[in-house]
Amino acid sequence: TPPPVPDIYEPWCDERGRHSVTVRSIMQVVADEYGITVSDIRGPKRPKALSVPRQIVMYLAREMTEFSWPMIGSFMRGRDHSTIIHGWRRTKARIEQDADFARRVEVIRERVFAKREAHNV
Repeated sequence: TPPPVPDIYEPWCDERGRHSVTVRSIMQVVADEYGITVSDIRGPKRPKALSVPRQIVMYLAREMTEFSWPMIGSFMRGRDHSTIIHGWRRTKARIEQDADFARRVEVIRERVFAKREAHNV
């Protein structure tokens, strides 16, 4: 039987037991940054206006949590782990090649951490 579908609201906890980030919080910050919805990110449509933010979510989910590729795929409405790896690689390559894009991703990462800190207060 397949593993249970994870809850996108489930936080990953750091070694001290503090809530770190949720995939949902990453999705929400990316959606806000790009003027789209979390449903758009998780949905099946594939225009570039959605694929870039979706890939950023895949990248940050992998970098900011300890969830596996398949688990992140489950958060993204059942996308295959190879799709998540592809999105992570594309985002990583673009970060390495495009300083403006790298800054935008870093701003998103900082907003996710700020959201987490507000939760841990």
